[in-house]
Amino acid sequence: PGGSSGGHKGHKSLIQMLATEDYARIKLGIGKGGQTIDHVLGRFKPDERTDIDKAIKRAQEGAELFVTSGRDSAMNHVNSA
Repeated sequence: PGGSSGGHKGHKSLIQMLATEDYARIKLGIGKGGQTIDHVLGRFKPDERTDIDKAIKRAQEGAELFVTSGRDSAMNHVNSA
């Protein structure tokens, strides 16, 4: 529901423009460790496709729930995996 940018430049920009860290956000995690720039900007490996498709579907469901049922409902659904 709120928090720091976590080092994400897009969130840092939003926080600056909104003059608050208190706004709802939807994030899709990429895992931890290593060079995240190469990971984020690189192509998916064939064995990652199934996991990516599942993550995209879950994000879509979460976004729809966020709009129709609110933040808590969306968070409960998306984080229940």
